[in-house]
Amino acid sequence: MNIILAMCISFFQRIKFPLIIGRISNDEISMSKVYPSVIQMHKVEFLISNKTAHNSGIRKIRSLGDDDEFEHLRSYVPGNNIKHINWKATSRRNELMVNQYQDTRSQNIYMLIDKSRCMEMPFDQMALLDYAINACLVFTKVILKKYDKPGIITFNNKVDHSLAPHSSLAQLSRINEVLYNQNTDFLESNFDVLYMHIRNNINKRSVLFLFTNFENHAELNRNLAYLKLISKSHLLIVVSFINDELQRMIKSGSRVRVERFRKCSSRNLIGRKGANT
Repeated sequence: MNIILAMCISFFQRIKFPLIIGRISNDEISMSKVYPSVIQMHKVEFLISNKTAHNSGIRKIRSLGDDDEFEHLRSYVPGNNIKHINWKATSRRNELMVNQYQDTRSQNIYMLIDKSRCMEMPFDQMALLDYAINACLVFTKVILKKYDKPGIITFNNKVDHSLAPHSSLAQLSRINEVLYNQNTDFLESNFDVLYMHIRNNINKRSVLFLFTNFENHAELNRNLAYLKLISKSHLLIVVSFINDELQRMIKSGSRVRVERFRKCSSRNLIGRKGANT
């Protein structure tokens, strides 16, 4: 977000005589950029490198892919997949050689952020949109470390920002520059516009993380058709949110009538959202 700062700048200047000092004041108005928090991003980076990271469910594992991306040739070992035997290399070296594969790199990974009014819901003094932005920064850092290409798309009733994926380290600064001033517009999200934008601008099969929030079953059914269309061409992962404040309110004791009303309302909201899953 942008914060406007009004400052009064004062400085002293000697006027003609050495013993006479004049004070001159000038009011200045400037705009300061407030970027999203990077605490979680550095915390995840620390956990990945920490030996006890497996206690938090985070593990750094170099896995070998299956028919994904060629890495190197090596000698055949009993038990290797015979489909990976390289017969041309075998004939040149006079021994069985197999292709070694690794996980595919340089994948395009887009983070789709819904900025409609459903993302304005407060949760622990922050809106759901703020949590989505912080998660995108963490994802961007991890994606760049894995040599993939992160990109960003923000939308509500139209697509506001679209940043093409790139694997350079400067991409993190570009994404931060896009996300720092994002706000909800209290409009309904239009998944039809999102689908058309993806269809016209993303030609290569990509991984799509969609940050949104469906509050009732009718809203989910209304947009489910577009999500299915997107998933036919790309790997779509929908990230939704659970309001822990409502859960705590239900479990807390209710002595007065107002608290009982809030408890019943919270149970009703969770029941309607639970029907979506």
